[in-house]
Amino acid sequence: MGTLTIRGCDDALLDEIRRESRDRTESINKLVLEALEAKYGRGAKPRRHPDLDSLSGTWSEEDSACFEAALADSRKIESEAWK
Repeated sequence: MGTLTIRGCDDALLDEIRRESRDRTESINKLVLEALEAKYGRGAKPRRHPDLDSLSGTWSEEDSACFEAALADSRKIESEAWK
């Protein structure tokens, strides 16, 4: 495997790369390597989005019912307000 050094990266770009790395809990090297692979198509892997995927399917029926009940009032349509 080769080694690549990048020079001349301005502070704003480096700050953004560091923030993304921290948010994704991945090294800067891995983040930049994935970006290069995605751009040039060699060994590109699907990007893991830093969102709520880890929570998907973890709610119990009781958790789900409680959440739905909490939202019930906000889902009511007040027909008078739409006239």
